[in-house]
Amino acid sequence: MALIKGNGARNWVVGTGGIYSQKTLETASQLQSFDKLVTSSSWHPLAAPNPTFAENSRKLWGGNVNHRTALTYDATRTLITAIEMQQQPSHEGMQHTIASQNFSAKGATGTIEFDAKGDRQNFRPDLVHIVKCPKERFGLAFVPVKYPTAAAAGLKCD
Repeated sequence: MALIKGNGARNWVVGTGGIYSQKTLETASQLQSFDKLVTSSSWHPLAAPNPTFAENSRKLWGGNVNHRTALTYDATRTLITAIEMQQQPSHEGMQHTIASQNFSAKGATGTIEFDAKGDRQNFRPDLVHIVKCPKERFGLAFVPVKYPTAAAAGLKCD
């Protein structure tokens, strides 16, 4: 957060999902400008490959969930699917099943597949930036960079 404050919007600050947080919004709310701050996010409800997950989670929790919740859902769906694919689930069987070309699960971030080494395939995080939105906590919100404003993202900020 000190880097963001000290930068004074002179240079672009591009961060990992670690700065996609309420703490960053709180810090940004104290700045004159946050126009040059972009971060990656493994999932955002406005760019969700699985809109059903975003809709159902909103109904269940009374609002949007964050990217960590979406990834946790993906991990759970991965485990459930791999267990269901085995007659007698085991640790070794899980690894073999998940790495097989036949493995696929539907998650919050899209289709979940892995290569033989266990690396996730077809996973594309989104870039997000901060926009003003007075009705949100700290008066700001993260939205995908394809939306220049809160209104363009469909947020109701008035």
